Amino acid sequence: MNQFKSILVGIDFSARSGRLTEGARSVILQALRLSNETGAKLQFLYSNVRDTEEDAAPSFDINAGVDEWKAMCKEGGLTDPQYVESEEAPWLAFIHRVLSGGYDLVMVAKRNRTRRMDQQMGSVSMKLVRKCPCPVWVVNPNHEHDDGPILAATDLREVGNRGVELAASLAALENRELYIVHAWQIPFELQVSASRMGDAEYKDRTDAEAEKARIAVRALSGVEALGDRAHVMIALGAPSTGILAVERKIEPCLSVMGTVGRGGIPGFLMGNTAERLIYKLESSLLVVKPEDFVCPVG
Repeated sequence: MNQFKSILVGIDFSARSGRLTEGARSVILQALRLSNETGAKLQFLYSNVRDTEEDAAPSFDINAGVDEWKAMCKEGGLTDPQYVESEEAPWLAFIHRVLSGGYDLVMVAKRNRTRRMDQQMGSVSMKLVRKCPCPVWVVNPNHEHDDGPILAATDLREVGNRGVELAASLAALENRELYIVHAWQIPFELQVSASRMGDAEYKDRTDAEAEKARIAVRALSGVEALGDRAHVMIALGAPSTGILAVERKIEPCLSVMGTVGRGGIPGFLMGNTAERLIYKLESSLLVVKPEDFVCPVG
């Protein structure tokens, strides 16, 4: 997999101890693993500015945390880790470095602490998911990095298909199972003519539509090469409902999805499906932007 050649990784320190947070340790491990598998270069970023919804900045020396980070990198095979400290708000620091440095992936952790149990994504992660021009991988510290299948969702449009192709390459790289969810609606023409059909004919027509979608998903790049490890799940109804049901059933280590390109307020709307799911998915999340994505940050 050569999609990722240069990765920007966010690290953070505990306001109580100055050591790496649980989320930081988790994202470092995942980044080192991905770097070893792909040969991608890593650079680590720490912002000493805190968003109002996050923990306060450490008020004491973080040298212990920096030493811990260096030790983790050395143990993971990275002998000369690159570390950058920023005075900008975290999400803005990431985006400015992506725009100037050509990174093709940003990796951060889900929030370490939240005031709302229904929101597992912190404000920094959400801003990056919405505004960052490159893919964003939000790591869940509670998930094992070396276990579990990968889940991808597509509406068979450009950005969803890009997400599936990326998920397929990750599944091939790590010898994982891949579950692909495509939720579809009954075509308007079929709805109109349904009253003139018998039950058997209507079922045949809907089965044919589902099979057409299954074939289209199977034809996406990298999927067929996985063989029996690629599972295509065709769901009738709302995409968010179908995706969430599969995620709860298979408990993936990673879910991959795309966002909308244009429409609404730039950098705010991700599309109805992504907006409904972003706080509910329990797995780590990899969000892919469409080719025509316009970053709202100058």
